[in-house]
This record gives sequence, C-alpha cells and structure tokens, in this order.
Amino acid sequence: MDVPEHELPSPDGEFDPLAALRAGGFPDEGLDVEDVVSLAQLTPEEVTILLGLKSRLTDITSEVEAHSVEPIIGGVLF
Repeated sequence: MDVPEHELPSPDGEFDPLAALRAGGFPDEGLDVEDVVSLAQLTPEEVTILLGLKSRLTDITSEVEAHSVEPIIGGVLF
C-alpha cells in the first residue's frame, strides 16, 4: 500500500488499523488509494470484525473447494 502519508488520516491514540490488518494477514497489495484511506479510518472493533470474517472464510475455503470438485471416475464411467 503505497499511499502518501498526508493522505492517510491520523489514527486516534496508538491504534493503527493498517498495521493491525497487515498483522492479521489481510492482503493489501493492489488496493486503490481510496481503499487504503478507508481502511486507515477503521475503528478497532471494525478491524476485529473484518479479521474475524477473513479468518472464518479462510477456514471454510478448503471445505468448500473439496465439495466443488467432481470425481473424475464418475464422469468417465457414466
């Protein structure tokens, strides 16, 4: 996220939403400046919710992908 410092809002206190998102594994490459500015304004509660959703989606990804794969043998035999 290459955003000029003057375009980022100053976080309240010592909480840095962007650092918290990065630490939580939130992908930030390829985001527009507007997206980065919006993420920089998130409250601690909003960051917690966003990272919780990311974690839940990551946890179910392999399960969903496993259900979406058709067995090749069935397609070949029938």
